[in-house]
Amino acid sequence: MLGDWAFSKFLIESAEEKDLRGRTNSPTHVRALQSTQNSMAANFTLTAVLPPLPTYTLHAAPPLLPFVSDKVLGLASVPLVYLALSIFWEAIDASGIWSRYQIHPTAEVLSRNRVDKWECIRGVVAYHVVSLAAAIALSWSDDGITWTGSQDYDVAVWATRLRLLQKHIPTVLGLIGLDSVGFAGESTSDIAGVLRGGVYPAIAKSASGGIVSEFSSWELSLASLLYWVVVPAFQFFLCFFIADTWFYWGHRTFHTNKYLYKNFHSIHHKLYVIYAFGAVYAHPVEGIAVDFIAFTLGIVLSGLSPRQAMFFNFVATWKAMSDHCGYVLPWDPFIYLTENTSQYHDNNFGIYFTFWDRLMGTSKSVVSLKPKDKVEGKVSENKEE
Repeated sequence: MLGDWAFSKFLIESAEEKDLRGRTNSPTHVRALQSTQNSMAANFTLTAVLPPLPTYTLHAAPPLLPFVSDKVLGLASVPLVYLALSIFWEAIDASGIWSRYQIHPTAEVLSRNRVDKWECIRGVVAYHVVSLAAAIALSWSDDGITWTGSQDYDVAVWATRLRLLQKHIPTVLGLIGLDSVGFAGESTSDIAGVLRGGVYPAIAKSASGGIVSEFSSWELSLASLLYWVVVPAFQFFLCFFIADTWFYWGHRTFHTNKYLYKNFHSIHHKLYVIYAFGAVYAHPVEGIAVDFIAFTLGIVLSGLSPRQAMFFNFVATWKAMSDHCGYVLPWDPFIYLTENTSQYHDNNFGIYFTFWDRLMGTSKSVVSLKPKDKVEGKVSENKEE
């Protein structure tokens, strides 16, 4: 999670809470300390249960591509990915190699669409121009630099949190009559250290005025997993959920409000059977009010770094075009990650998940859909996008 300055700042502030490096007065923990000290040389004292955090210096990471800054790359990534995927899906349509996975026959596309491809392309270009202008304005004062150098510190902060959790183990086990400190004895194993409440005499080192603990290998390994995998995965999930929440309510509003539907959202439904590159064929007002704000809120509130945001934008663009490509591919990862596939998206409000549609009673079964359910221009609680 290189350069995640906002998240690193959160970790730093959390790590420097008033009592983070203090001693505990828990009777069971004091007993664990005394037991450990008795096994050490008499002229040493265990000065801290918590190991010291490493120092660090932040510096700017080199750009992902040497010929362009991360900021410019991030701004250009959405239209460039959109263009590349548009060409890809047009090639698939032209070749017919996946025709058996196609939802809408080509004849239906020609007979029911009220917008030809060139008009669709003009609308999509206008959408991206407006969205790009909004993104540039929003990030105008942001230098777009990815900061790095604090990774070891941030991992150590997570290891510290694990150590702090361990200090409660003797107390918790004591509630059910287990003497974890006595069971650990003078063993130097990691399990014994956990049972003592995070006291590891075998990995302590001498320091001025006493002995200072260090992190065990399992603490650092688990902390690394949390920092590099679990936390970023949760951030991405949170980002998608926030975006999906805004999109659901915005999209539903543009359907249920007659004025908004007639003057804005109905434009999107001129593409009755949609082209993949028509995924964002919509009025620019709706594009900003629904799509742009949804993605911006997701990125900001989940604390994604600039590079994480680029990856999110790539996946979001891929998903949008997958929803509108007219194919259901058995190897499409979105089939396994979420129920919100191309067929589901055709008849419901959500964009990534099915949570809000199910919770609010607007979910419409894909299986039960009939052609007559797809009434053009109809303002209803169950939509057809």
